[in-house]
Amino acid sequence: MHFSSFSAFFEMGGYAFYVWTSFAVTLLSIVLLFVEQKWRKNHIQQVAKKEKKRLERIKKAKDKARQS
Repeated sequence: MHFSSFSAFFEMGGYAFYVWTSFAVTLLSIVLLFVEQKWRKNHIQQVAKKEKKRLERIKKAKDKARQS
C-alpha cells in the first residue's frame, strides 16, 4: 500500500483508530511481558539465594553436631 503523504500514512485510509490502537495494545503487551519476565527472574534468583543460604546453615549445623 502506497501513501501520498505522511498524514495519509497516519490516517491509514480511514482505519487509523483501529490500526494504531491494535499497534499500541500489541506494543504494551510486549513491554508488559518483558517487565514480568525480568521481575520473575529476579524473584527466582532471590529465592534460590535464600535456599542456598538455608542449606549451608543446615550443613554447618549437621557438621557441628557430628563434631560434638
